[in-house]
Amino acid sequence: MRFTTVIIKKTALLLAAVVIAAAGCHAATPTATQLLAQTVEQIKKSPSLQATFRASTPDGSAQGSILLSGNRFKLDTDEFTTWFDGRTQWAYSRRTGEVNISEPTFEELAQINPFAVIGSLKEGYNARRVNAPKGSDRLELTPKRKGGDYAKVTLTLNAATHFPSAIEIVTTDGTKINIAVTSVKAGKMPDASAFRFNKSLYPRAEIVDLR
Repeated sequence: MRFTTVIIKKTALLLAAVVIAAAGCHAATPTATQLLAQTVEQIKKSPSLQATFRASTPDGSAQGSILLSGNRFKLDTDEFTTWFDGRTQWAYSRRTGEVNISEPTFEELAQINPFAVIGSLKEGYNARRVNAPKGSDRLELTPKRKGGDYAKVTLTLNAATHFPSAIEIVTTDGTKINIAVTSVKAGKMPDASAFRFNKSLYPRAEIVDLR
């Protein structure tokens, strides 16, 4: 699988969802399980969330940004821009000039939708606190059952701000993905058009409708 596809479909939104949702979790020393529950609540309450990140695997590296609002998102990386309005997804490749349009299934959204990912971590993973550097908290998540994409997810959070500063993902095939968060910001409710492909901005794009 191409590195950029892994980032888009399995990593970037996992990063952004966990990173941003973790902000504002102010319980006085919450357990790992409580913290995960709070992330779900926090992301539901936020009108919009914006994050930038850097990610790397043995195959290469990528950087990008993501805007989240409810179950909608816009993701930008070096090679792709992806929009999802809650039903339809548009994935634009800068290299080919193509826009693939699809209506993802639940299984597909479990890899790219922040709510599906967070839900799977909360329900399908065991969470525990592990040793962390001074000024940080660290959570380790392992699957309750065999199967799925992730063998282990380790979240390192800034203890003062509750923003994750690093995420390490180990996939079931042993691949390690390391992510560094460079900025996180909460904002107002975006216009719905922010999560839809605008043909007028990409007049030469070739539309490939996969629905």
